[in-house]
Amino acid sequence: MSIDPTDASSTPRCTATAKGTGQRCKRRPIPGGTVCVKHGGGAPAVRAAAERRQLEAAAGAVLAGMVWNPAAAPVTDNVLEMQRLAGSMRQAVDVLGGRLEDGDPCEECGRGAGADLDSVTGTAWLRVLRELRQLLADMQRLGIAERAVELEADRVRLIAVALGRVFDVLGLDVEQRGVGTRVLLEELRAAAVAGEVAES
Repeated sequence: MSIDPTDASSTPRCTATAKGTGQRCKRRPIPGGTVCVKHGGGAPAVRAAAERRQLEAAAGAVLAGMVWNPAAAPVTDNVLEMQRLAGSMRQAVDVLGGRLEDGDPCEECGRGAGADLDSVTGTAWLRVLRELRQLLADMQRLGIAERAVELEADRVRLIAVALGRVFDVLGLDVEQRGVGTRVLLEELRAAAVAGEVAES
């Protein structure tokens, strides 16, 4: 069933004013636009802007379709969370970029065979890439890397103090304390390596 572009009951309507009557145009605007073809909707720049708006809306729908947990735990370590967020965004950039490079049809992301950066996937990729760049710039400006090193040093100091107290309670001599410290360091290194392997 085709839509009558002059149907006054249909919404939205062209925002232009008709010269002859001085009243608002009753025609439908082009998809994604605000004016009809008669009032400039056929101009290449207007059509391009309308297509960009449609792609932005579709990309927003793709991103909004992600699962958000309203009962998620609160953020307690801002530095770690910014690093994790940057990692997640980096992965999203890689995944969306891979879809663009593959050139395979992708029904759920709105891309057909042979689509380019004007696709919904391309628009979503560009949006996440822009936000990742902004986040990385903010992290640089806030000195997140330096703050992460400081926090790690604080954690090491806390472990050292706690370990010293444990040694005091157990009444260990200098040699036993050395052995205990070596064992702790070996276990921490092993745990770090296991964590790196799990992440890769």
